[in-house]
Amino acid sequence: MNTDELLEYTRNAKKKYDAKTSDYYLDDEIQGAYPFWDGDSLESLPSMATIFVMKERMGGKLHNVMIACHGDDEFFIWCGDNFCENSATKPPAESRVIEAANRMDVLISRPETLMEELRGRAEKSDGCHFWQNYKKDQTLCKHCDQLLHLKSGKVSDILYDLQERYFAVLFDTPGANEVSLPQTALAKILSKVPVLIEGEKGWGKTREARMLADTLGAKYIEIQGHENVEAADLTGYTVRHGHDMVWKDGRLSQAFRLAAAGTKVCLNIDEMLRIPQRQLSVLLSALSPYDGQYFLATGRMTEVIAGIGTEETIACLVSNLHVIGTTNIGAQYAVDTMDPALQERFLLRRKYADVTVLKAAVLEISLEKGFSTKVADNCVAFYEAMKSLKPNGLVADIPNPRTMVRAVHLSDKETDMKAAITMQALTWVGRDVEGNPVQEQLEAVTKAIAKVWK
Repeated sequence: MNTDELLEYTRNAKKKYDAKTSDYYLDDEIQGAYPFWDGDSLESLPSMATIFVMKERMGGKLHNVMIACHGDDEFFIWCGDNFCENSATKPPAESRVIEAANRMDVLISRPETLMEELRGRAEKSDGCHFWQNYKKDQTLCKHCDQLLHLKSGKVSDILYDLQERYFAVLFDTPGANEVSLPQTALAKILSKVPVLIEGEKGWGKTREARMLADTLGAKYIEIQGHENVEAADLTGYTVRHGHDMVWKDGRLSQAFRLAAAGTKVCLNIDEMLRIPQRQLSVLLSALSPYDGQYFLATGRMTEVIAGIGTEETIACLVSNLHVIGTTNIGAQYAVDTMDPALQERFLLRRKYADVTVLKAAVLEISLEKGFSTKVADNCVAFYEAMKSLKPNGLVADIPNPRTMVRAVHLSDKETDMKAAITMQALTWVGRDVEGNPVQEQLEAVTKAIAKVWK
C-alpha cells in the first residue's frame, strides 16, 4: 500500500477509537532492517521496519504490529511476525536474508548482517490470524487499528522516517541516486504540509532545499533569516518609484503570487528561527490550509471605498507552494523559540551529522576535479579524528561537509588538500579571554591534519 492508503486506514481507525478507550497501549518500538517477504511476487525484499509492541491493559496479551517500507512510497502494516519473533518462517529466515541482501546497494562487505537486525528482537505475540482476515476483506486487525489511532498525528512522520532510512541505509552508494531517491519522498510530503529541517550547521540543510526545488521542477525562492527581519520584509511594503509610491512584494508574497498563477514554487525560509517569533506570526494564518489552499493577507490596499481600504489576499493551491524551513540547533546558535501553534503547521525533520553524507559530498566534487577516492577517505579520517577530540575540549568545533568541500574547491591538485585544510584550522579552534586562538586546540588540529595528510 502507498502513503495515502495507509493514511486512509489511519483516518478510519481514528473514527473508530476516538469515542472509546483503547484496550491496548504502546509498550516499545524497535527499529531495523528487515527482509520483507512479498507474497504476491514471492520475493524477499530489503526493507526498513519498526516493531510496535502493543500490550493489553487488562490481561497482558502482547501483539507486535509491524510497519515496513520496501520501496519508493511502498509500505505495509501487519500484526505478528515469525521472523522478528524467531519462529519458523516460510521461506526459511536464512534464504530470506540472503535474497534481500543481494538486492541491496551498500558499501559494506556483508550486507546480510543488516538484514538480521530484527531477527528474534521481539517476544512471541498472541496470534490474531491477521493474514487470514486481511486476505479475505482487506481489513486490519484491532491491534493495527489501535496503533494507528494512538499514532494518528504521527503516521506521516513514521512513514517518512522509514523511507528516509530505507534509502540512506540500504541504498547508500554515493552518486545521483543517493540524493534523488529520498528527495522524492520528501517532495511528496511537501506537496501537503510545510517541513522544517533542523540540524547542525554545514550539513546540507540549505543544499537539500535547493535540490528539492530541482526534484519538484519548481521555482526556488529563498528568504534569508536573521534577527532584523520584520513581517513587512516577508509580505511587502510601499517604496518610492520616481514620483510615485509603488508596492514591492516581499519574498513570501512573491512565492504566493507565483503559486497562485499556477507556477510550482519551493519557498525556503533559511535559518528560519533566527527571525524573531513575533515576526513569523504572519505564517500562522498563511500556512493554515482551507479547502486545499493557502491564504496570505499581504497588507497591500487594492481599493478604497468611502475611505475604507480593502486588503489584498492571495490564495494559492497547497500543491503549488512547497514551504521548507531550515534551522540550526543548539544553545550556541542565536535562534528564537518556535511558537507552538506555528510548529504544528510544520512537519519537523532532523538532519543528523552523518559521515556518509560528508563522504558523498566530498566524493562528488573531488571526482569532478579528477581526484581519486582517497581524497574523500582522508576527509572522513580527519572528521573522525577531530570528532574524537571534541569531547575532551581539545577542539572547539569539528569539520562538516561545507568545510571539507571548500578544501576540495581550494585545491588545484590532490596534494594541495593538506594546505587547504590547514587554511581552515582556526575554524575549529576557540578563543581565549583576549581573543587569541587557544594554543592547545590549534596544536591538536595541526597534529590531526599531519596524521591524516602525511
